[in-house]
Amino acid sequence: MTLADLVADPANRRVHSGRNLAMVQAALKEVGAARSIVIDEGNVILAGNGVTEAATAAGMTKLRIIDTEGDEVIAVRRRGLTEDQKRALALYDNRTAELATWDVTQLQMDLAAGLDFVPFFTDAELQALVATNADVEAGYAPAASAYRGMKMFVVMVTPDQFETVSTALQAVVEAGHGTGASSQPLANALVYVLERHSG
Repeated sequence: MTLADLVADPANRRVHSGRNLAMVQAALKEVGAARSIVIDEGNVILAGNGVTEAATAAGMTKLRIIDTEGDEVIAVRRRGLTEDQKRALALYDNRTAELATWDVTQLQMDLAAGLDFVPFFTDAELQALVATNADVEAGYAPAASAYRGMKMFVVMVTPDQFETVSTALQAVVEAGHGTGASSQPLANALVYVLERHSG
């Protein structure tokens, strides 16, 4: 078999940006393949979609399959690496993982289908992901410096409470207090309310 025989996960929940894939390609060219991927009996990739895509783009074709029942850890041994290459391999491995992001649309589809995300995410973590995704889709792209020193908190409320809070904040926005440091009017309205209360 070759890499071309593998099938990408049609419900892959990770998004690999151009920078992410480019860094994986750079790693493959500089230090070679080191991390294994996981496929099922139908050759569908369960883990390692980004690695497979980058490896194909880097011109790699060879594939070695090791069948296991999941009761043993598979270690990939690389010999002959220099100390600099070993350090680069470790950094590439961790940094490329950070550069991949969650496919929030797929997660939302999963939730709508009734799939359970415990223990992978807390409710607050899922809410934060969805909120961040909404900002990106709305075109909000504030510089990282805009968030320096700021803190975020997530409050869980009942549907009735949510309606009450949303209505109150919207009233503050309509009164002209929805502009400020953030590109999100409701966030600015909340900051305004907090400032008035503390004053």
